[in-house]
Amino acid sequence: MRSAHHKHKLDDFAQKAEAALSDLDVLNGWLIAFGYQAESSKKKALQALRKVYINIFDLVSGKLDQVKKSLKELRVYSKKHAKIFPKAQAKENGEIKAFLKKLFN
Repeated sequence: MRSAHHKHKLDDFAQKAEAALSDLDVLNGWLIAFGYQAESSKKKALQALRKVYINIFDLVSGKLDQVKKSLKELRVYSKKHAKIFPKAQAKENGEIKAFLKKLFN
């Protein structure tokens, strides 16, 4: 069971993530950093970012050098570093759910 402090930290992170993921300029900045073209809409930018294997915690924290080569590599990294955003909470947060990747079988 998660502590109240841990839940509060996740809630704070979710708010920060929602703000970043709702800003087309931020999304396009990430796309450019990953070698993609800027997009004309938030929807297109989010779709393009789904092709990037990066942990949501690293993305929002600006650790853009943590891109992985495959979903398998992202799974191993996320589990090893306990960087797993709770699925139920992600589904409550519009844009965050766009970054959900299947980390467990």
